[in-house]
Amino acid sequence: DIFAWTLSSIGDVEGSVASVGGAIGSPGTSARASVPYEPCGAVIEHTLVVDIVGAGLGTITGDGIACPGDCDEVYTEGAQVTLTATAAAGFVFDSWGGDCTGNGVCQVTMDAAKAVDATFIAAANIEVEPENLSATLVSGSSETQVLTLTNSGGETLTWQVTDEGTCALPTWIEIDPVDGSIGGGENQAVDVTFDATGLAPDAYATALCIASNDADQPTITVPLTLTVTAIPAPVLAFDPMSFDFGAVEVGTTSASMTATLRNDGNADATELDFNTPGGGFAADVGDCGSSIPAGESCDVVVSFAPAAAGDVQATLEAGSVDGASAALELQGSGVLAPDPQTDLAVTIEAEQTHVQRGELVDYLIIVRNIGQDTAIGASVASTLSSALDTDFAEWVCVGPAASGCTESGQGDLVDAGLTIPASGEVSYLISAPVRADADGEVSTQVQALDEYDVDPTNNSAEAVGQIVVYRDGFEVQGEGATDEPLAPAAEQTVAGETITLIWPTRTNALIETVLVATPDGVGLADEAFRLERLSVESRDWARLVAKDENGGEYASHWVLAAGDDALNLVVIDSEHRHADSGDIVHQRTAQLRSAAGSELHLPLVVRPASYRLWSTTPLIVTPAAAND
Repeated sequence: DIFAWTLSSIGDVEGSVASVGGAIGSPGTSARASVPYEPCGAVIEHTLVVDIVGAGLGTITGDGIACPGDCDEVYTEGAQVTLTATAAAGFVFDSWGGDCTGNGVCQVTMDAAKAVDATFIAAANIEVEPENLSATLVSGSSETQVLTLTNSGGETLTWQVTDEGTCALPTWIEIDPVDGSIGGGENQAVDVTFDATGLAPDAYATALCIASNDADQPTITVPLTLTVTAIPAPVLAFDPMSFDFGAVEVGTTSASMTATLRNDGNADATELDFNTPGGGFAADVGDCGSSIPAGESCDVVVSFAPAAAGDVQATLEAGSVDGASAALELQGSGVLAPDPQTDLAVTIEAEQTHVQRGELVDYLIIVRNIGQDTAIGASVASTLSSALDTDFAEWVCVGPAASGCTESGQGDLVDAGLTIPASGEVSYLISAPVRADADGEVSTQVQALDEYDVDPTNNSAEAVGQIVVYRDGFEVQGEGATDEPLAPAAEQTVAGETITLIWPTRTNALIETVLVATPDGVGLADEAFRLERLSVESRDWARLVAKDENGGEYASHWVLAAGDDALNLVVIDSEHRHADSGDIVHQRTAQLRSAAGSELHLPLVVRPASYRLWSTTPLIVTPAAAND
């Protein structure tokens, strides 16, 4: 029964105690001392909590404890609780934690709240790799192989080799080490040595027994087999045993021939050695290396490069350190090669047969090889007429590039080191202005040379033209203009405007004028500058040609411009200060740029206020403001 109680204040010499209502059998509170006190007959209790930590499996049992399931219990003050840890199958108890240590029985005194945990780990588990070992040895030799023992459990694995009874090991097997311990998740290498010393050729077998604390497989057996063979020896042989290279031109190398060098024995042929056969025969033995394993082979590649005419015999010998050898018989004949037969035929065509002083003259030079062999190292050179100004002469190779021709140059054409195959050719274009004081004929020669040319009579050619001086009022447009008539393409254009055009359809002309700019209000005869196209096979070149104040022509370089490129032409005015006089110098430049990135610049001496454009193809004129 619970009884209500009241403690009244009682005075004494040291103070008084204030009463607090309560129930009989429950603690009260001293207002004076402010500390708990227990009434007569009160019981003190504490809670014990247990837990299983980690991934291992097992149980913890004790008075009132069966964990997992029931993992806490209340005990009276001073109670002694005994806890027991029991591992599940495949696991072992590792240790206590919390208010218990070690790995034995746990004794807990309940003088306060307590917590205890238990750790279980996977049991030791032995694994062997590989599952068996075998060796094939020559009598008297030995070989060591590695057996790997792995503990895939968490408990430390202890193991030892059993060498007694049915597990007794023969003398041809040696194990090192013979015992050990392996931590959880670790492994250990064990050397297994097969020794064929004193063994006759035969097959031998035994078993290696390993005992451990693995409860599931306390003993593991690893089969061991040994095959002993007789002392081997290599046997070398070439297949085929001889080569005949036949007739080979002196100074050349024959097609290679490949022989197989076999080792038909039952031992490796080591420290291979090959002689140098000489006589122009060369052997590539790199595939063989320094040895040929038993039953294997390698390739030996032989060629013949005679240094002189005549029959040649030689022997290629192969040998190994243990006395094995083989021989490959070689023969061939060196013969003198006939000189190559080339025949260079040169043509030169002038684009104009009548020219005026100051006019540009263009020559197309073609060097053909009509001989039966390739011309290697051929050369070509021109001698320009004295009527031409060689200081302003330029030439360009129009191909093919495979000939090795130089791309371009200035002055007389001089090119060498050309390769021209039979029925092949190489072409050049030379451009030079007629001198202002020239008169009479314009005669230009060209000559091609090759060491083995069988017909030098067609190695040179000449182009002859006539200088024509017209009286005022009788000047006519020079030859070489396009077959199609040039027509006004725009009423007027000025500096800064961009003229866009596409190459017109090709004509039969080698060089054709596709655009002419004249001062506005005059005819074609008074051109300021023009755009020309050079067409050879499938390639096109472009250049700008202008006239100076005396009517003399000068030109830019030729540049490649694809036939489908859009071309942009713009006349640019600029100024700069003269370095010496300090005067302002005005300059006008014609700039041509293709969509592919090719670009030309040509200073213009004649600078009218505006131009009239003449062309065989439609033009698009973009005002200068639209280009900003």
